[in-house]
Amino acid sequence: MKHSKKIILAMLIITVFILIVAGSSLYVQYHVETGNVCGCAIPLYLFVPFLSSLGLFIGVLVYYLIFVKMETKGDFVKENLDKILMLLPPGERAVVRILVRGPTTQSKIMRETKFDKVKTFRTIKRLELRGLVKRERYGKTYIVKLSDDMEKLLL
Repeated sequence: MKHSKKIILAMLIITVFILIVAGSSLYVQYHVETGNVCGCAIPLYLFVPFLSSLGLFIGVLVYYLIFVKMETKGDFVKENLDKILMLLPPGERAVVRILVRGPTTQSKIMRETKFDKVKTFRTIKRLELRGLVKRERYGKTYIVKLSDDMEKLLL
């Protein structure tokens, strides 16, 4: 099921829950006003815990529908990150591994990979030309981070 369909289903479930709460409240209010509290199908002392339990159930159901699949995708990528990065040459793979931890400066990449300045620049430039990373000016150096598409894929 696509993500947008799951959101629509979750909204439908929440709407039905709100209608149930509103209908139950009107039903109990009517019986309280007419003085027939004992005649309610739902006793008043069980009304609030019943609706609370129903709300908890609805909340868990909505969470499961929307977020569980998103979490498992992240786990899958983390477990298979090495396999995904095998598609890149070794130098580019080292840079992307650093960027998976978060944005960093070009000079820090140079220190961590132990590449010289030119090799670091060329490696990042190749990744940038293929749309895998973005560089933003930061003083005399650059902040390098994964592109939006790569972030969605890897994180």
